[in-house]
Amino acid sequence: MDAGTDIDWQELVGTPALLRAFPDPLWIKDLSGIYRACNPAFERFFSIQDVLGRADHALFPASLAQDFERREQVLVSSGETQRYLQAVIASDGANVSYLDVSLSPLTDTRGRLAGILGTGRGIRADRCATEAAWYSESRFHQLFEQIEAISVQGYDRYRRVIYWNPASTVLYGYSAEEAIGCQLEDLIIPDAMRDAVIAGVDAWGEGGPAISAGELTLRRADGSPVHVFSSHVMLQGPDGEPQMYCVDIDLSARKAAEEQARKLSLAVEQSPVSILITDLEGRIEYVNEALIQSSGYQRDEVIGKSPRIFSSGLTPRRVYDQLWAALSRGEEWRGELVNRRKDGTLYTESALITPIRQPGGEVSHYVAVKADVTEAKRTAVELERYRSHLEELVEQRTAELSEARRQAEAASEAKSAFLANMSHEIRTPMNAILGLTYLLGRNLSSDADRAILGQIDDSASHLLGIINDILDVSKIEAGKLSLRERDFSLDVLLGQVDSMIRAQAAAKGLRFDCVSSGVPRALHGDDTRLRQALVNYLTNAVKFTSAGSVTLRLSILEETQDQILLRVEVEDTGIGIAEDDLARLFAPFTQVDHSTARPFMGTGLGLVITRRLAQLMGGDAGAESALGRGSLFWLTARLGKAAQDASVQGDRVPAGEDAEQCLAERYAGLRVLVAEDDLINRDVIRELLRIVGLEADFAGTGHEVIAMACASRYPLVLMDIQMPEMDGLEASRRLRGRADWRPCPILAMTANAFEEDRQRCREAGMDDHLSKPVDPQHFYATLLTWLERSDLAGSATHPVKRIPRPMPAARAQAVARAGSLIDRIATLPGVDAAGALTKLQGYESLYQSVLGKFASHHADDPARLREALAAGDRGGARRLAHTLKGLGGTLGFVELHGLMSEILHAIDEGRDLDDLGPRIAAAEAAHARLVDSIRSAEPA
Repeated sequence: MDAGTDIDWQELVGTPALLRAFPDPLWIKDLSGIYRACNPAFERFFSIQDVLGRADHALFPASLAQDFERREQVLVSSGETQRYLQAVIASDGANVSYLDVSLSPLTDTRGRLAGILGTGRGIRADRCATEAAWYSESRFHQLFEQIEAISVQGYDRYRRVIYWNPASTVLYGYSAEEAIGCQLEDLIIPDAMRDAVIAGVDAWGEGGPAISAGELTLRRADGSPVHVFSSHVMLQGPDGEPQMYCVDIDLSARKAAEEQARKLSLAVEQSPVSILITDLEGRIEYVNEALIQSSGYQRDEVIGKSPRIFSSGLTPRRVYDQLWAALSRGEEWRGELVNRRKDGTLYTESALITPIRQPGGEVSHYVAVKADVTEAKRTAVELERYRSHLEELVEQRTAELSEARRQAEAASEAKSAFLANMSHEIRTPMNAILGLTYLLGRNLSSDADRAILGQIDDSASHLLGIINDILDVSKIEAGKLSLRERDFSLDVLLGQVDSMIRAQAAAKGLRFDCVSSGVPRALHGDDTRLRQALVNYLTNAVKFTSAGSVTLRLSILEETQDQILLRVEVEDTGIGIAEDDLARLFAPFTQVDHSTARPFMGTGLGLVITRRLAQLMGGDAGAESALGRGSLFWLTARLGKAAQDASVQGDRVPAGEDAEQCLAERYAGLRVLVAEDDLINRDVIRELLRIVGLEADFAGTGHEVIAMACASRYPLVLMDIQMPEMDGLEASRRLRGRADWRPCPILAMTANAFEEDRQRCREAGMDDHLSKPVDPQHFYATLLTWLERSDLAGSATHPVKRIPRPMPAARAQAVARAGSLIDRIATLPGVDAAGALTKLQGYESLYQSVLGKFASHHADDPARLREALAAGDRGGARRLAHTLKGLGGTLGFVELHGLMSEILHAIDEGRDLDDLGPRIAAAEAAHARLVDSIRSAEPA
């Protein structure tokens, strides 16, 4: 303690006369424990002198000095007055006197603690016992304040709380401040006990019987119940009135444990499985009801007995050995036991037997949990028998499903073959119409004739578009519509769309706008299918808009480092669509107006194709419209980003006449390699190349192609697929792997034009695909595309002399030249001579030449085909059928082409000669008519 040397103690203590006059001991200490003043009564009581300036340890025995210092420290720490009973033992040790001590804080003028004022009252001998009792009670009060597990409450004569220890706060939830003064029945007594408690306490206070100790369920402050053991003591207070003290012990944990034990007991007793407990010697101490019901024994018949009472003698001895070996190691055991009931019936139990360990870890008992599995085992046997039978049924059904699947696949293949044939059979005459229109238009001078021809061309193009849509829908339904992705230029694509649509819009007086904001100009995806979708939307918009505008918008919905989600919108100011009709727009073969008198015609296929294309490209399609207020059709597509400086692809080359002109001007004199084993096809390809000034070197087998391509540098290779010894696919694969071949574009040529054929070509390393019979316009456009990309092409180094075009071989001119070979062929059924002339650019001499070669070199092909099939040479038979199919397409032999398509498909299906017989016979007859007609028209 601080000495407090700046304190005026004389002023603080007062006059010495006042101290001397005070009858009881009085003293003052500074904060360091030094006496600053004391009165004579203090010196007389303790029998000491010379107190001032000294400390307790210099004046009193060590025990008394320590008591003083401890009490003073409490005052200094708390700042509160301390009162206690101090026993003072005389120096002779025989007499004990008591001092009722009160210690109070002394503060200076600034309110700071400066010292301690002590006063004491000596207790007379006749009051010692009473004061000692008070002192003892004080000690017990301190004890009750500190104890945590025992709740102590005191109540006066009127059941009001006069004492409430901290443990009562924990137990009942009321603080001492909340409880003091309240009545017992208002705090912790449930309503059901209220009247009885009041009557009992009042009767006891009046001298009636005491309230006995016992378990009670009382009430907490939050209303929840609390289980306690309550003892009660009635004492006489200082005023002579009775006081009741209650000592309560919380039994909640014990009650919870008892409830848990009760639940466990009920669970064990009512468990559907049998439970048995034995001591370490195997004597049964407990069995539950399930075991009694299962075994048929009563409890008194099994308690104290060995579990062998249930044994049937059928459980192998080794099972018991394993059981006791596991238990002796302190481990659990699982297994099956065959037991016998009291009535003699057998039953099988699945048992789990485990040791029961006490808290110290020692094993005291064993518990067995057993389930009757007799019925389950019987059921398992039945199930095994049924399973075996089911496996037989499954095998039988699997075989049936396999057969059904084979038939479905065959039907799908037949459908694909039908689509292939339909594609050819429908496209061939349409191509002929378009080709003849093209050729005729080049030589007409009359505007009226050109207008009529333009109408024919428009109608034929429209019909061909419908055919293409039908085939696309068929592919969609068959799951064969796929994408061909590549890098392309968005500007080129939009330019193509603009050239197709702007003229249509201008013809109706419509404004056509194209808005593209923030979309990368170089993209990766299927630009052909994207263009098809845009044209479908725009064509419809122009069709259904009579005034105003059509707007094409492109924007980005999502963008990553490598991809964009493109949104395309086509908005018009046309007639609009009713809300009820919007949901039907994208359904196949559906139109809003089904009447035959509707003003706008169409198949209803364009929108369903557009949606499917959008979905294939990772997006979707839809429409927003209101009747009379125009429409907005949208689609989304997920496209890759191409490098801005990459050589992006697009149909940038001119078509038709312009492609021919470009080839002649840029690449005349170049020599390309053509892999073709058929002489007629060679003549056709040679003449088509000569028209644009290109020269051809021919190879007849895959081996020749490889040798020639590696020996010379060709800017382009035209590769037939079906060749003897090594086909075009294998030749392409080998070329791509040769280090001595300088790579150049390889274009496949085949009569098979479906996507799966194109995919096979791409996988073999080919760059593009040309269908046989060759369409000249597409042929020239494709050549120009790939020559522009070839590193070996370069530009023309000398002018080329263009071959003059002959007059087109119209049917009227052919009839006028009766007796000619072409006239005779044209009159045969199943022959399209005009279409063949179109594919040959109208060269009658070339047509007559290849007809002659067909009769000379292929007269025996049907017979050779039959012989190859009879000999099991399906590869040779396939090559012959493929050749005849291609020649039939080139020469206009429509019937022969169709029959060979069917035979080729049947060979691929693995059908034998018996199945192919009727088709081969029909092909032989058609072929014979052709050969005979050609030979009879030739000069003798």
